[in-house]
Amino acid sequence: MSKPLVRRQNTYVALTKQQFRERFFSRFYDPVFQEVAAELEKVFEKAWDGYQWAAEAIRQAARAE
Repeated sequence: MSKPLVRRQNTYVALTKQQFRERFFSRFYDPVFQEVAAELEKVFEKAWDGYQWAAEAIRQAARAE
């Protein structure tokens, strides 16, 4: 049995804050979420901070290789 071909992305391309925002809020399109819009904005900011940290860690790991 032959080994499967593993495809890897050559370069990491991080999302912009606007792209991340669009993807994040696309999950909350139902009007019922309007009641918690302020809370979702706070969650978005925390998620963005975490994403930026993870994206930086990936770039640093790639430089180390």
